[in-house]
Amino acid sequence: MIKEDCGHGEAFVITLTPGGGTVSCPPGESLLNALAKAGVPAGGPCGGAGTCGKCKVAVFSGSSSPVTGSERALLSGSELAGHWRLACRTFPAGDLTVGFPRAESLNEKFPRDKKEDEKKDAPGRGFLSRAVSGRRAACGLAADIGTTTVDADLVDLETGAVLAERSAVNPQTRFGMDVLSRISRAMARPDSVGEMQRAIAGLLDAMTEDLCRDARSEGGNIAEPSSIRTVAVAANCVMLHLFLGVNPAPLGAFPFTPVFVRGRGLSAADAGLKSVPRDAEVYCLPSASAFIGADIVAGVYVSELARRKGRVLFIDIGTNGEIVLSREGKLVSCSCAAGPALEGMNISCGMRAAPGAVEDVFIDGAAGTVRLKVVRDMPPAGICGSGVLAAIREMLRAGLLRADGSLTEKEELPPERRNLAALRDAGGGENEGSAGAVRLAENVVVTQKDIRQVQLAKGALLSGVRALLDHAGIGARDLDKVLVAGRFGEHLPAESLTECGILPAGLGGKIEYLGNSSKAGARAALMSARARGEMETLARGIEYLDLGAAPGYGDLFIQCLEFPD
Repeated sequence: MIKEDCGHGEAFVITLTPGGGTVSCPPGESLLNALAKAGVPAGGPCGGAGTCGKCKVAVFSGSSSPVTGSERALLSGSELAGHWRLACRTFPAGDLTVGFPRAESLNEKFPRDKKEDEKKDAPGRGFLSRAVSGRRAACGLAADIGTTTVDADLVDLETGAVLAERSAVNPQTRFGMDVLSRISRAMARPDSVGEMQRAIAGLLDAMTEDLCRDARSEGGNIAEPSSIRTVAVAANCVMLHLFLGVNPAPLGAFPFTPVFVRGRGLSAADAGLKSVPRDAEVYCLPSASAFIGADIVAGVYVSELARRKGRVLFIDIGTNGEIVLSREGKLVSCSCAAGPALEGMNISCGMRAAPGAVEDVFIDGAAGTVRLKVVRDMPPAGICGSGVLAAIREMLRAGLLRADGSLTEKEELPPERRNLAALRDAGGGENEGSAGAVRLAENVVVTQKDIRQVQLAKGALLSGVRALLDHAGIGARDLDKVLVAGRFGEHLPAESLTECGILPAGLGGKIEYLGNSSKAGARAALMSARARGEMETLARGIEYLDLGAAPGYGDLFIQCLEFPD
């Protein structure tokens, strides 16, 4: 773990457990800020405002500020009795020893599951090959900087082989969980742009070290950060601005004009990267507009959307939802703010799709029992976005959830479903109430508030799809194919998308999953100058539909909040 000299006089020492690492915290600084500066993600989707309750830590020893009112509102009585605190509201008054709700919080970086090697290559991965072991590789780094999650591949530039891959929480989440909150932060405090830039550059440096170590241990390749020649980055427009230290304030007000949309090349030194050679090339993929970023251009490229025949819908599901419709190669797009709920954030027991995350749920309505699918077949530690959506799908099937998004009262359950009342009775803690949650496992619940978060996300995505189809003068049944991109889709059954109403009914058999097409596009840009040129051309040819200006969109959004009957 990292120990940091804060440089503000005598600093307190924060000892982390498990692991035993230490972090420095100057007097007057919150525990959350000290952890974030040292590269230790501790939650905080609300940006440290003390409203989300996600930055829980256990203070095992030491002196700190008194428990605040917001902590009493967000933590249960048993948590307070167990010395749990919110890191954003905890100000050390001396050396502390702290722990986290789950080990994942200490180190969000985790290597790829070797089972992934057994999966069929996604579009855009056809150039991959086996690494040649025992030799020094000239390497490249392909990175997808998402609003919530950062994914990166270490690539052999001679063979195109992926030597290692890693994923981590974007450390900018401490400034806010969505792009609007980060833009607002940059507008209010221009100096925070540099903080956000250093945070993401520091993460990429750490991931580079980890990737090279993974490559050496897994494949026997002699991979070192000094062997990296090129870094290719795909991200949405705001994330690209922040990666390059460019203030995104113009994206926060009409006419929402980006400082740049064209692809950019610069040196690693100018990008603030320290783990790779200073003269290594950094290439940022092109965006189409303020709302259709390089991540979507990359996905359009690797899916060959413009070359596909018929009517094909491309949808990237993440903190932001971007949708592109191709009609015989003509591309029109829109975007919507889905929020972080579908990535497991802003959810009471939410986590990323990491080991221990519930990713699928099955409820037996007659028996009143629950069966869970957990990432890596581990004991459930929390629930990721696909798991939350699957839980809602199963609640709708079992009659536990109404179309308006409210949980069914136990006395309203039909006699043959009375066994489900046990799930309702057991749901929730002291702050949620038994009427406000359904318990899936001993430590995993889905609350009424969680359902509302997903409902807002699904309303945004479905209304975007319907508005785009209306603009094109076609219906959902006229689509030939639906391409679902993003990490979210990798763990998601098609029926969760249609039965929860993210996509119109009847499209289940037309859905094709692409995986992380943004990162795949970054890999293509690493390997081919021609690919870069084609992406530049694609970016200029994507038309954008402003949903806010679309006739009747407000009413459409309200309609799309309803879950299917």
